[in-house]
This record gives sequence, structure tokens and C-alpha cells, in this order.
Amino acid sequence: MIIKKIDLQPLIDSNILVPVDIEGEEEQSVYVYFASQLDDGEAISGAICMCRNWSIATDDKKAIRVFRREMPNIALISTLDLVKNWVEVTYQDRETVQAVLENIWYKANYDPRNHPLYDWWKSYLDDN
Repeated sequence: MIIKKIDLQPLIDSNILVPVDIEGEEEQSVYVYFASQLDDGEAISGAICMCRNWSIATDDKKAIRVFRREMPNIALISTLDLVKNWVEVTYQDRETVQAVLENIWYKANYDPRNHPLYDWWKSYLDDN
């Protein structure tokens, strides 16, 4: 597998992506609680989202179960949600969308068979 480094700095410089970290005792406590159940990345993200009432993007099945239980009012967003929104907002051509979905499928070993947007996903990959 070839791993390519992605430069996020232009997104950070333009404020499209804003890095954040845990702040305060409440977020730290929630992080420790989530860390007892999840990997650090999901635990940190969950703590920040729960305490700040933000949405969270994850495809991790265990994290989804924990977040649905612990913060049912927080929106959970998946890779397919993000990609479909990107396609709808930027009007990407079919070939570009196919390439992106294939990369997600093969390189990230992503399997959306049980996802509500599976038919949308499949409609782009059926030609292959």
C-alpha cells in the first residue's frame, strides 16, 4: 500500500479546517470517560463534540454505538454523508466521484453495505 501525505495546511490557513483540542476540566473528564471505551482519537473528538454540542464524523462502529448512547442529540456524520454533501455542493462529475469512492473503498477498506446511502454509493460504482 502506498501512503500519501496530505497537506492540510492550506485548509487551516483559509479557516476551512480549524484544529481544536480539549479545553477545561469538563472536556478532560469526558475524554477520560470515553477513553475507557474508545481509541484516543474518537475519545478526544467525542469529548469535544459532547461538551461543545458539535456534530461528529466517524465510521467507527463502536464509537457510533457509544456516541448514540451517551450523546443522542449530537448529529453523527459518516464518510458517505460527507462525500454525498461534497458532490451535491460542488457538482462533481461522475468520473471524479467514482474515483473518490473507489479510493475510499480500496485504500481505506471502507464497506458501506449497511449504510443508508449504500444505494447512492453503489450507483457510482456499478459501472466498474
